[in-house]
Amino acid sequence: MNFPASMVLSVLEILTYDTYLTITRFPCSVTIREELAEGLVNVGFIELCDPGYRITTLGEKFLNISKNKSNI
Repeated sequence: MNFPASMVLSVLEILTYDTYLTITRFPCSVTIREELAEGLVNVGFIELCDPGYRITTLGEKFLNISKNKSNI
């Protein structure tokens, strides 16, 4: 997975406010949405559920560490 950290953090932050996120609402271009979603699922930051993607515990931990300006 080779995406800017700001894009990854943006997806995770959106998921903390919205319970689920559909692939069409990912904050990136259409050409990389599926690759980004698959990468985040493979890393364990999000998971695919029936209504869409949702953040996992690992994803929340990663997001909290990044907000606290700790080493990621």
